[in-house]
Amino acid sequence: MRHHSFDAAIKADRNRKREADVARARVAPIIGMDAASRMDHAHSLYREAIQALGYQTAGISSEGMGPMFEMAMQIGARQHRASSTAPIAQDAAPASDSPLAGASARRKA
Repeated sequence: MRHHSFDAAIKADRNRKREADVARARVAPIIGMDAASRMDHAHSLYREAIQALGYQTAGISSEGMGPMFEMAMQIGARQHRASSTAPIAQDAAPASDSPLAGASARRKA
């Protein structure tokens, strides 16, 4: 029976490390690889990244950190798309004494 519990503990540790490696790769661009390499639990990595993105994590369980990180990234991507596709205003006229308006650049007002 002890052999079985030992194998289960090894398997659980390998799963934890695998989950942490996946989380580390996902959050490293946000929190930096140095900070990510110091943490060894996926929920810690996600919590740090969520806080770096400006969201509160109080009251969120460890199991909820991964899905909350996903939501934060989706919201950030949507906001980035909305801001990057905004049209540039082109209706402003240059000042009348501007070289863009045809006035000489040497002219002093």
